[in-house]
Amino acid sequence: MITNKLSVLMAERKLKATRISSDTGIARSTLSGLTNESSKMIQFETINTLCNYLRITPNDFLLYSPFDIEFDIQPVDVSAFCLPKSDTDDSLDGPIVGINTFKVDIFVKISKNGHSYDTYELNAGLNGDYQPSNEDTSSVELFGLPTINLDISSVGKELISFWTEQSLHAFYSLVENRFQKVFKESAIQFLNESSRSTIFNNATFSIALPITPF
Repeated sequence: MITNKLSVLMAERKLKATRISSDTGIARSTLSGLTNESSKMIQFETINTLCNYLRITPNDFLLYSPFDIEFDIQPVDVSAFCLPKSDTDDSLDGPIVGINTFKVDIFVKISKNGHSYDTYELNAGLNGDYQPSNEDTSSVELFGLPTINLDISSVGKELISFWTEQSLHAFYSLVENRFQKVFKESAIQFLNESSRSTIFNNATFSIALPITPF
């Protein structure tokens, strides 16, 4: 994995993104993508400009680990529904949406120098019931669904030990963002297939890996 240390470098110098953008001409969106670890690539020109501005070398700006982490989400028990408004029930202003069960296995696949290293298994499930009120569902198409809260039920001690022993804390944002993206795409697919609708297309999820940035 490769990540950048821009957020740390900015904090050490008490620099704001607006100041860097103004001084260097680098777009705020580019800086935000770097500090949030959401950028898939960075141009050499941008690295050069930031290194000159911060008076550092690329070695100070970038951080490398021989480990790569990918995620595979597999459904175990997913049951969701989206029932249209009944023409005979005037008390409902919108569809009835809900999730009966949501259980998935999360496979954390580790590779080192491009070769398979280990796989850790986590289990995630719905935290409580999920059936928005009629009042909420009446505005689903306009405002989207309430956040779907999920818990990782397994402790994940092996993953935590690996994370700590390899000192990967600096890669937290990169790994967490990658996980959130894969999980959201997979969960939406599972829920839409189960409910036979597209009501979950813009769903948001609250879930976090058992790893820390420190």
